[in-house]
Amino acid sequence: MSSMFMMCVERYAASKHLNSYEESFKNFGNKLAAGHMLMVALLMITLVTMYGHEGGETASCSMSSPKGKLLHNPVAGVVLFSMEGSTIAAFVFLLRKNEKRLNCATIRSLTERYQVSENVRMIRIMLPVV
Repeated sequence: MSSMFMMCVERYAASKHLNSYEESFKNFGNKLAAGHMLMVALLMITLVTMYGHEGGETASCSMSSPKGKLLHNPVAGVVLFSMEGSTIAAFVFLLRKNEKRLNCATIRSLTERYQVSENVRMIRIMLPVV
């Protein structure tokens, strides 16, 4: 889930900086990977701290007991649902925006045309996965 969100952020940056994306954003992938790891770590810490333990504690935000088979954590569910919804909406928005740019005659440089066609190609590949 969070990796698709980070891919969406990367495609947004590629769409926004058509002229200079290839040269200016060489370390952007490393920053996204670090952000992705931080996001996953925070989500896991949230899940662990909200779930009860064997010491008689109860789950802070769970719909089942710690010994139960099912665990429903509404906080994690809301976070994941909002990430999924925003990722789908952003991918659809970016696809429409880049397709419009691709069909528009105002793109002049070869770099811009390549970046827009690459954005459309990658978003079309990733959208069914999301």
